[in-house]
Amino acid sequence: MQYTHKKTSLGRARIIYIALMLLGIFLTSLKLENWARFAFTTIGIFSIVASAFFILKYELTEYTVIVNAKEDNIDFFINKVVGKRGAYDCYFKMSCGEEALKLERGTKEELKKKYSKILFHTYCHNIVSQDKYAIVFKNDDQYECVICELNDTMLSYIESSISIAKNAWATRSPDNE
Repeated sequence: MQYTHKKTSLGRARIIYIALMLLGIFLTSLKLENWARFAFTTIGIFSIVASAFFILKYELTEYTVIVNAKEDNIDFFINKVVGKRGAYDCYFKMSCGEEALKLERGTKEELKKKYSKILFHTYCHNIVSQDKYAIVFKNDDQYECVICELNDTMLSYIESSISIAKNAWATRSPDNE
């Protein structure tokens, strides 16, 4: 099963990157002398670079969450597509999944307290979204949290896949490993 969340905050992203681009062009074209020219040109260049970042992150990038059942396990992928190029950017086995929960204010701090060693990976292409979820996986001696945008159907599918994969892993006999 795969799911790509709809881009809903493109208007905000476009306003931000157009404003940053115009600010950068304006600041770099000012005719000033000495330190003022250097300062405004530097700020203008940083503004143009930030504008390019917003274009890449929110306009050209698309993330697809893929849950793929194989014969011995269930796999979790994030496919990152930038422009016309796509590649799997994230991979975990669902048997390593711990939990999936809604990302709200304070959720990251709670996860940092609950799991001492945790890394966060964000795969969201909307600036503001009410559909952000955190999926925690155990990876060797640390935990990794994938933050992505999901709908209710995909969330329930991921939660059931985690429980199915964990139960299959627990009932697996030592001879099969």
